[in-house]
Amino acid sequence: MSPLPFVILGQSYSLNALLATSFISTAIHIRPRSPLLLLNVSHPPLMDASHCIICNNSKARSCSSCHSISYCSVDCQKLDWRLHKKICRAFTTVAPRPSPSHKLAILLPVDSKGPQLVWIECEQRIDSDRTWETAKVETLLEAEGVAGIREYLSESRMITRNVRREYKLSYTVQIVYRETAIIDGSSRNVCVGRLTKWRLKHEWNGPILVMRLPSTDSDPPFYEDVKASDLGIAIDQFFAYNMRT
Repeated sequence: MSPLPFVILGQSYSLNALLATSFISTAIHIRPRSPLLLLNVSHPPLMDASHCIICNNSKARSCSSCHSISYCSVDCQKLDWRLHKKICRAFTTVAPRPSPSHKLAILLPVDSKGPQLVWIECEQRIDSDRTWETAKVETLLEAEGVAGIREYLSESRMITRNVRREYKLSYTVQIVYRETAIIDGSSRNVCVGRLTKWRLKHEWNGPILVMRLPSTDSDPPFYEDVKASDLGIAIDQFFAYNMRT
């Protein structure tokens, strides 16, 4: 088997050569419409941001290119390389933050082979007893321009556990999409299809966003920048949902 290429700031390296040297170094308020169904996994370990994305081992190091995902071994990195290489370089070339209220998200476009990084404005709101943020996702979710659809509801899935790999998260990954995407004429999401090798029984249509919140509360009030590892969490969720359909 030939060594995997590893991209760092536009240069290609053999993964094996890299491992021998540096390897890895150190406007709506979106709420879940229904609770996320989980498989019966008893007391999985908690996944910290610095843990291995594949096996949740705490003795992991971050990718030397994007510093946004961690692995504990060459084997785990190889298992994830096909997916991670789709987003790694984007984290090294991301555009500057437009404003302090913008948070980084991953867009899975309808007609693209790969994911994209986008900035989402998260407007702060204050009511009588709390402060929270609302993510302005309408423009991106309407990007496909489905004819005749002027109003829509967004749906989201709040992920606090990687069911497929059996560990809990210490944060929340949110998958956001149009609630009517299956029935409003939305095109099949090519990006999701490519990333999953078209192995899903459930059809995901329309644009899809992956966002991140820093807690696992039932309704986290604030967003934070997405990490490269969150793409894998979302893809694992697609496969876990696939097992229930």
